[in-house]
Amino acid sequence: MAEAVIVTLFLLTLLVLQFKEQKKILIKTKSSKVKLILTIGLAIGLLVIFWPESVADQIKLGAFSILILSIGFFKEGLAENHLVKLGLLSGEYTQYKMIQIEKTNEKDCFVTFYKTKNNHFSLLFDTDERKLVDYFSDLNVPIILGELPEEIVVKKPKKSRNRAKQRIVKSKS
Repeated sequence: MAEAVIVTLFLLTLLVLQFKEQKKILIKTKSSKVKLILTIGLAIGLLVIFWPESVADQIKLGAFSILILSIGFFKEGLAENHLVKLGLLSGEYTQYKMIQIEKTNEKDCFVTFYKTKNNHFSLLFDTDERKLVDYFSDLNVPIILGELPEEIVVKKPKKSRNRAKQRIVKSKS
């Protein structure tokens, strides 16, 4: 029983910390109804299929289901000086080598964060490209607009407060 209480306390602490991060979001990602429906279905399915006999296991399964539900309901987005994403320990923008902003249609944009050669992830925003470029232009990270060219060598800019030195690369598309 003590194990169940400790596991539940740790999961609830994680949820409280993530909830505090939610309040810092300035630009939110586009929400997905499919993701919300899948997380609700998965949480209910886990409870129905794996409901245990012991109270301790019921507490652990309930806490785990709440964690799964939070994935569907919590928002992701851009805070003032870091990225807010569930499971991301440090979202500091300085850890990314470059940020790519790709317009998908009139209003939506994909923003891809490149950390290393094979380590990157994308978020979909329902914000126009200009607003995202203005947001990222204050950062000391190279910005690529449009599709990523075949070979691109973007050096990390030197630390400077001058916005004119910010490197923004437009791809030919």
